Amino acid sequence: KIDGKKAKIVASKIGDSGVARTWTSSAIGYGSYSVVTGNGCAFGFGTDGLCCVGLSDGKAKWKWRPSDPKVANDQGEIMLAGDKLVWISSSGMLYVRSASPEKGAPLGELKVLSDCSKDLRKDKAKYNNVVSTAPVFANGRIYVRSSWGELACVDLK
Repeated sequence: KIDGKKAKIVASKIGDSGVARTWTSSAIGYGSYSVVTGNGCAFGFGTDGLCCVGLSDGKAKWKWRPSDPKVANDQGEIMLAGDKLVWISSSGMLYVRSASPEKGAPLGELKVLSDCSKDLRKDKAKYNNVVSTAPVFANGRIYVRSSWGELACVDLK
């Protein structure tokens, strides 16, 4: 807690007189998932899904979650590739959307990771619906990995 409020993300400014807190927000920073910045915004997951917060004031600009109730509470790891946000959800969905302060629907989505297979389930079931590795973009491809070792590559060329 900061100043009696639950803060998940804190913005600070470093100046000649030291470090000063400029704002706090509880809109993003849920759990241990990554936060990325671009176009004057911070993007990350909060209790209301994927959120965009303005870097100048810490105010939420938009919030989004999938319309499918089976995956509506998904969290995930996120990255910024140029002007696009790319994230892999805990249900194995890969999403791409514009990294914009303007709200909009994802540009694309694709199921790329499966649930843990039966032969691994005994030892690895605790890893189902857990994503701990951010997507990687290289040479026109997006790579994602599940917590139990499944690797997927989406060729964007």
